[in-house]
Amino acid sequence: MATIHVVLAKVVNEGVAKLFYAHPSIQKTSLILNNKSVIKAPTGSIVQLQIKMMPSGKRILLRCEAMSYTSIQQFINSVGIDSMRKASIRSASEGYPVTTAFDGSDDKAYLIKAVIARFGDDTEQVNNDEPQVEEEPSDGFTQYGELFIPEIILRALRAAKDIASKAKAANVLLVGPSGNGKTSLAHEFASENGFQFVKVNCSVVRDPEEWFGYREAIDGSTVFVETDFTKAVKAGNAVILLDEINRLEPYLHNSLMPLLDETRRTSIHGNNIEVGDNVIFFCTMNLGIGFVGTFLLDTAVKNRMDATIVMEKLSFDREVQLLIERVGVTKTVASRIVTLMDKLRDVVIRNEMEVDISIRSSLKVARMVNTEIVDIREALTFVIFNNAEDVEQAKMLADALIGA
Repeated sequence: MATIHVVLAKVVNEGVAKLFYAHPSIQKTSLILNNKSVIKAPTGSIVQLQIKMMPSGKRILLRCEAMSYTSIQQFINSVGIDSMRKASIRSASEGYPVTTAFDGSDDKAYLIKAVIARFGDDTEQVNNDEPQVEEEPSDGFTQYGELFIPEIILRALRAAKDIASKAKAANVLLVGPSGNGKTSLAHEFASENGFQFVKVNCSVVRDPEEWFGYREAIDGSTVFVETDFTKAVKAGNAVILLDEINRLEPYLHNSLMPLLDETRRTSIHGNNIEVGDNVIFFCTMNLGIGFVGTFLLDTAVKNRMDATIVMEKLSFDREVQLLIERVGVTKTVASRIVTLMDKLRDVVIRNEMEVDISIRSSLKVARMVNTEIVDIREALTFVIFNNAEDVEQAKMLADALIGA
């Protein structure tokens, strides 16, 4: 899994930064980072860099931010003086001049000299005159774990968490085409907040006991055996994903109602089940062509949702960036994959085909291409064409890319 690291560095040339504090996995790889499109601070600046380490060892520079006296002090406090001292001594031994000022005898002296290296001698005026790093215009998206989502969705998630902290639980409906990140969003939310994650596949539930548990005779006594769903609901600090709730038989909705309304409790076979603190119920619902065997979502269930989040298709540029970030393909390859996928999406929608042309399929294609064993069209054959319902559909899809 990719990891994000924040490092401290000095800009030594245009687009070039030299590290003097970093996580060991970064520090051992290289003390030099070169990226003119991201490192835009003036030469001599002390900057904070955000670096994504891919499982392959590849480094992706995400962000560069010039640092003030106060922000440098906060950074050092956050990582700890001892940790900073060790990293500084190591860097100094490799000839980095800024860190030679930090000899361990005076923590403040190091801090002041680092700031002087950035702003000159007049450190009292730093906060008033700090130059700003030029940033790319925001398109309203932000990175959330390994997803790219609109910032408004991130605010909705934070609001749901706040509601749950005050009212025991919150309900969020996630709607959109398959493969657009609904399940991943719920999982990332659980991971970010340190909550337990439990997924229930609503399409296979046929009886309320499958939600909550069943009675069983053990050593002459009848006991109630709770499901993982029930255990998580009662324990609290949990994300409960009710996946494809629109595939749930309508008569089963009533078994959920008490947990989703203000009472937050129910009873089965004489056993009381009460929702614990900080439980967020995420309900997903696929929309669009290709989703058969679904039911209209019961109005009573929809009315119990605190928020409905629509997961829409990523823009062309964002899908390209996602392939680069998640798989490591080049921008040229990623752009080519998305261009061809968009052509196939048009054919699938126009002809009402039941073929997966989601972001998930784009990622599968990119992973195959990244092996350098098959080319893009071969990967599309294995991932898309061979999964068509029949030969005629497969040919129609292939023909759509002739000349592309």
